[in-house]
Amino acid sequence: MRSDELHTTTTRLVRGTFATLAVTGVVAVSVSALIVGRSGVLGALVGLGLVGLLFGGSAALLALVVRRSPTHAAGMLAVGAFVRLAAYAVVLATLSGVGWIDPQVLAVTTGAAVTVTLAYELHALSRMPRLFWIDDVIGQRPVPSATRS
Repeated sequence: MRSDELHTTTTRLVRGTFATLAVTGVVAVSVSALIVGRSGVLGALVGLGLVGLLFGGSAALLALVVRRSPTHAAGMLAVGAFVRLAAYAVVLATLSGVGWIDPQVLAVTTGAAVTVTLAYELHALSRMPRLFWIDDVIGQRPVPSATRS
C-alpha cells in the first residue's frame, strides 16, 4: 500500500472512532447528569477522556508501525488492544477512591466507551482490508496441480 493510501485509511479509522466516541460521550454524559448529577458527569467525562487518550495513543503507535513495517500491523493491533484493556483496569482501580467522581459511572462509561470504540474499530478494519499487508502464502505447503486416483 502506498504511503498516501495508508495515511488516508488510518485517518479515516481514527476520525470514525473519535466520532463514535463523541456520540457515546453525549449519551453517557446526558444520562449521568440526569441520574447521578455533577459527580456522574465528572465520572463520565473522566472515563471518556481515558478512552480517548488511550485510543489516540494506540492509533498513533499503529500508524507508526504500519508505516515502518506493515507486516507487523495486525499483531500490533491485537497487542495494543490487550495493553489498553490492562491500562483501563489499572486506571479504574486507581480512580475508584477519588471522591469527586462517581466510581460506578466512571466504570460503566469507560466500559461502554471501550466496547463501542472496539466494535467500531473491528467493523471499520473489516471494511479496510488494505490497511494491513498480510501474506497468506507464508507457512502453506504448495498444492499439487494434479492428483492421482
